[in-house]
Amino acid sequence: MAQKSKFSELFKPWFADGTVTLASIKPPHHYLTKNHERFENVTLNYLDIPALKTGLDYVNAVGRQRINKRVNSLSKYLFNKLNNLNHKK
Repeated sequence: MAQKSKFSELFKPWFADGTVTLASIKPPHHYLTKNHERFENVTLNYLDIPALKTGLDYVNAVGRQRINKRVNSLSKYLFNKLNNLNHKK
């Protein structure tokens, strides 16, 4: 176990879930929490595990091919809409 006074000397190059207070596209890219939580990684959300069965049952009911066709259709629609956007100067 590390002493709290030594946390600032430890380096963690990644972040996940609750270990970060801010993420940005500009450097520095992320700021870790200041306490011991910066070294904890994602904790599994046990309460949502039953939702997996519900989701998989839904996918089976709708059909993977139908979902794939719909995703492709929406992707093409979005691409065309974005491709037609023009920035006016």
